[in-house]
Amino acid sequence: MRTRIIDSSLCRMNFSRYATNDSVEQYAAALFSSGVDYIEIGKEALPFFQETNTSSNYIYRIESGADIKLMGAKDFAFVVLPFELLYFAPFTRHSVILEINIDGKEIYEDLNKINNRFEMNFVSMIRFVGDFSNRTSEIYAFTRVLRSKTPFSVDICPLDTTLGGTDAAIDALKAKTDAITLSLCSDGVYTGLEKFLIVAAFMHKANINPSFMMGLCLAVLCLTNVSASPFDAMIKVNEMIGLASDFTINIDTPKKIDRQFKLDLSGQKAGPTLDDRFFDELQIEGEFRDELKKAIEISRMNIAKPEQKQINDKRKKLQ
Repeated sequence: MRTRIIDSSLCRMNFSRYATNDSVEQYAAALFSSGVDYIEIGKEALPFFQETNTSSNYIYRIESGADIKLMGAKDFAFVVLPFELLYFAPFTRHSVILEINIDGKEIYEDLNKINNRFEMNFVSMIRFVGDFSNRTSEIYAFTRVLRSKTPFSVDICPLDTTLGGTDAAIDALKAKTDAITLSLCSDGVYTGLEKFLIVAAFMHKANINPSFMMGLCLAVLCLTNVSASPFDAMIKVNEMIGLASDFTINIDTPKKIDRQFKLDLSGQKAGPTLDDRFFDELQIEGEFRDELKKAIEISRMNIAKPEQKQINDKRKKLQ
């Protein structure tokens, strides 16, 4: 059984006023190419997917009864209900992922209370959300207990509030949980999809989609056309490549290979030569190389020019 990856970045997206159906769908397509199995969206993202078939690879998050009305007749693979909204389960017309926040709660006591409730007949998966930094053993316990005593699948959503989210996600992968929920370019609360995939592939030799790095780069570049903070998204490209280079070792000598080239975010120094050398370093060729180059140029044109001090501050972080 393979662990499924859920990306929830579109649930919390602060959309740019220039975002379009096409740009958001391109972002979603790039996420899928990076190895994501399901994309979770909220009511803010729903208008961008009215013409998209969401029945098999999309999850809709419900925060209130009004969100059920907004969903209308549209079909999704699952809907997410927070624990306190379980009573809405019969009205969603979908298989439910029940979300439980573990922080400060006795989980097994809660599960015993709800296990016999009528609404649980509509639940197919239980998502545990929390900071697992000092309680990773619970991931294995949740998985073992739920599989042995209940019909529910297990989804782990590790928070990164104490910087232990990536380790917890790796533990969930090792425990063979049914799903892991992450968020590309997270603001620090949720565990970053990009960190998990890079660490899982390079450090733990997990069975990750071989072309995931290309998909991640494209997803982050597409994000610059969707997010209201495109400058931060461009920085994430460099952060990802820097993290990946930490695991790049010369096959002849045990020496790490340092990346020499980075994308110039402002475009002032960038050009065909510098960008090509950058892609050569990543060994990106063919049509995907052309797509990335186009995405970079579009992103540079779309990035609003901030104050010079802000530009300098961003550059210092990249050095």
